[in-house]
Order: sequence, then C-alpha cells, then structure tokens
Amino acid sequence: MRDPKVVELNSTLELLTENELYSFKGGLAGGQSDVHDIPEVIIPTPGSDDGGTDDGGYDDGSNPPTWDDDNPPHGGDDDNPFPPDGGGDPDGNNTNEADGILETPTAREALWLFLNTSGADRDKMRHNAAMAAQYGKGQVDNVYDALRHAMWSAMDAADIGLAKAKEFHTLHETVNPGPDNTMDLHNNNWGFNWFSQHGNPDNNMQQFINDFNTAVASGQIKTHP
Repeated sequence: MRDPKVVELNSTLELLTENELYSFKGGLAGGQSDVHDIPEVIIPTPGSDDGGTDDGGYDDGSNPPTWDDDNPPHGGDDDNPFPPDGGGDPDGNNTNEADGILETPTAREALWLFLNTSGADRDKMRHNAAMAAQYGKGQVDNVYDALRHAMWSAMDAADIGLAKAKEFHTLHETVNPGPDNTMDLHNNNWGFNWFSQHGNPDNNMQQFINDFNTAVASGQIKTHP
C-alpha cells in the first residue's frame, strides 16, 4: 500500500530543479547548508530495483508496483484516502503549500511546509501572514517592516509551536539571502520572546503594538539593516 505522503512528496519534488533538489538533499550550492535540521529525503519510485539480477522486478523475485494517472492506486481509509490523481494535497488544500503564506516561496520553503505542517496549520499561517502584511506589506527596511516580522513570527509561534516557527522563519531568511536578514532575524526573535511572555498577539493586538513601540523607542527593535 502506497503511503499518500510519499505520493504527495513525489509530486512536490517534481517542482524542484536539479540544482534545487541537490540543495535540498545536501544543503545550499556546493553541498553545505546553514540549516542543519532539514532532513534528507529519499523517495522510492515504482519499478525501482535495488541492484542484483536484472529480472524486471525486485531482487526477491517480486514484481514492483506500477501505475499511471489513468489507473491510479486507491487505498487508505475514509479519513485518509489516496489522492485520486496520484498527487495533489492530502489535506485538500492547495497543491502549493506556500500559497498565501509566502509571496515568492522557494522550493525548499514549500517542501518544509509540506513535511512539517498540516493543512490546518497552513490555514493559520496564511491568516498570520495576511494579518502581519496589513501593517507592513511592501515596506522594506523600516519600522513597518520590523513590525510585520515581529508580529508574523509571534503569531506563527502561537499556532504551530515555538520550535517550528523558529525553524520556518530562520529557513525563510537563510534561503532568501539579503542585507536585511540580520535585521529580520533579530525582529523575529523579539516576536518569539513576546509570544513566550504574553501568548498569541491575535488575542491582544493593542498590547503587542504598544510593547513594540516601546521596544522601538528603547532600541530593542532593528528598523534598518
């Protein structure tokens, strides 16, 4: 029985170029990565053979699974059936998990979201990104940009957990290098600390903004690279 997560991951990996796939498995170009906790992924493919006799099947004599889009596999249970086209989003949402969360996601970001979040998680993250964008959409390297990052990171920490939020937002800055990465990571961390002390900003936005303004005045927020 094919695991629907493997089927979906295969379709997601098809979006990666050869270089991007190499980067995902080994890190950034050259085989090294600044993000060490992204797992290597090895995907078995239908009809593969592990070496040995060339008999058209597996070495134990069994026949490998085969299918095409006109005759896809079905299985699982009522709650988790295989996708009818052998792909798609097993949560029933967008095939691109980053839609609505990131404006120009990289393949590694989309793949991280697939591997680490559920459809419900990603719906919350879309809400968080939209909320934060109200305060700083299109703003770069200024106080509004700082507010967006701090709010976005704090809200994600509330909805997907602090550890995952830190991993996601650090990955976002790592795979999108620029002069403002240090600024954004600093303000993200302020947001994570605020969440740890006060909870979800969504429940007390006025306090969050007041505390943010106080932090700007005291130099705790970076408003330029």
